[in-house]
This record gives sequence, structure tokens and C-alpha cells, in this order.
Amino acid sequence: MTDAPIDFRILAGAGVPVREFTMSSSVRVTMPRSFVIQRGSVEIRLGNRVLETVSDYAIFGERR
Repeated sequence: MTDAPIDFRILAGAGVPVREFTMSSSVRVTMPRSFVIQRGSVEIRLGNRVLETVSDYAIFGERR
């Protein structure tokens, strides 16, 4: 049995700042912060190795 993906759409609600990135942009998270993907996908990488790919209404970031 696989778990259904969690929809983090509520975290991308009114009053939350929106950032747009172009294809092939590199986002380096240096502070504890999270991002909700509204449209598209993000590859989480360690060097040249893809650890995971997340897409619409998923969340990624750093926490400490």
C-alpha cells in the first residue's frame, strides 16, 4: 500500500509571498525555510545525484 501524496495547498494561501523560478534555476536553501510548489516540479539533488523529485502542491526546504 502506498501513501497518498500530501497536498500542501493550504500553506500557499493568501498573504504568503510568491517566488517564480525559471526552468533550470538553482535554489539553494541556506536558512530554515520551506517552499510549496504551486506548479511544476523540483529535483532535490546532492551533487549530480537526484535524491527526489517533487511536484505540484508538494513541499521542500530545510529545517533545523
